[in-house]
Amino acid sequence: MELALFITFCILISLVCAKYLMRVYHIGPYLEDNELDMPIDPETVVETSPASTPSLNLQMYAEAVKWLGKDVTPNDEVDDEVACAASLSTIIHEVIPNFPIVNSTAILASLLDKDPHFERVTEYEAGTVVVSPRIGPTLGHCGLFLQGDRIASNTSKTGLWEDNYSINSWIRVFKKGRGLHIYLWRARNNGV
Repeated sequence: MELALFITFCILISLVCAKYLMRVYHIGPYLEDNELDMPIDPETVVETSPASTPSLNLQMYAEAVKWLGKDVTPNDEVDDEVACAASLSTIIHEVIPNFPIVNSTAILASLLDKDPHFERVTEYEAGTVVVSPRIGPTLGHCGLFLQGDRIASNTSKTGLWEDNYSINSWIRVFKKGRGLHIYLWRARNNGV
C-alpha cells in the first residue's frame, strides 16, 4: 500500500514538473491555460498593495490619471485607431524623459524589456504597464493599470485616454479573442 501511494505521489510530482517545464520552455500548446505569458501559474497573479509601489510607478499612475478623458497625442502623428503605443510611451516619457515615444506595441515591449527603469512582473498594481504586442496582422494594444484591476488605454474610436478595461476584459479581448500575449512591467526606482 505504501509503495502504491509513493508511486502515485511520484507520478503527480512528475506531471506538475512537466507542466511547469512546458510553460517555461514553451513546449507543447503555447500556454493555453496561462493568462500571462510568464513561466508561472496564473492563479499567482495578484494585485499588490500600493505601499509596495516604487515612486516611478506612482508617478506614472498619476500621469495616466491626469490624461483620463484627454487625447495624449493631440497632434495626431499617428491615427487615433492605432495610437495606443504612442499614448502610453508619451505618458512614460513624461515621467522618464529619456524613454522614447514609439508607435508600435512590439517595439514598446522590446524597449520595456531593455530599459533599466523597468522589470517584467507577474503581478499588477497602480502604474504597472500592460502590453499585448502585435503579432503579424493582428493589432496589439497597451495600457497602464489604475486602481484595483482597472486599465487605462487609448480608445481607438475617440483617441482619448480612458479607463476602458479590467484585467479580465483585457484577457478576454486580447489573449482569448485575438490570441495575443500579455506582458506586465513595473518601473524600478531610478533604474535600479
